[in-house]
Amino acid sequence: MVSVYIFASTLALLIGFNHAEPSLEDWPANCTGKSYCRDQPSYYPHKKFEELLKGQSFEFAQGVFLVNHTSGEDVAGCDNQRSFGKIYLILDKNDKIRYVAQNKDVFSVEIGVEECQYPGPYQSSALDESRQMEHPVACHETKIPFMFPVLTLDGAALESVSPKDGLSVSCSAKVMQNN
Repeated sequence: MVSVYIFASTLALLIGFNHAEPSLEDWPANCTGKSYCRDQPSYYPHKKFEELLKGQSFEFAQGVFLVNHTSGEDVAGCDNQRSFGKIYLILDKNDKIRYVAQNKDVFSVEIGVEECQYPGPYQSSALDESRQMEHPVACHETKIPFMFPVLTLDGAALESVSPKDGLSVSCSAKVMQNN
């Protein structure tokens, strides 16, 4: 009888622990290479957020607006991907999957993201009209440390956490210096 109780208690702890802190193997395939994910996984803790957010009143400025001011070294030419919507998961600075608070009845966070389709060195080059010279360019993402309300690792409360390396809000081409 005692062994059945220990097994049931251990199983309950493992299910609760796995639910609050999934491993990197649980990261959705569609989100590989990103520190955020718009896919809502089957293991997303709806009930936990419902419990934590019940009876709460929130004032939260949803959305982020960034004006991409170009400098003299910016040039056109980078393909980007823009998306707007809910983010359900982020990877924190320790590569832990964190659940972003989303509850359709009480609270949700929707945010715009702009990423370079092909970050890094660009295939063509920019023309320096004053010297009639070509310079290589690179597509560069501007990232901000946006703080998301997420479930704590023990699943008991909410805390604010930023995705590792920040959230990309702009893509631009920069002229690379010739050495």
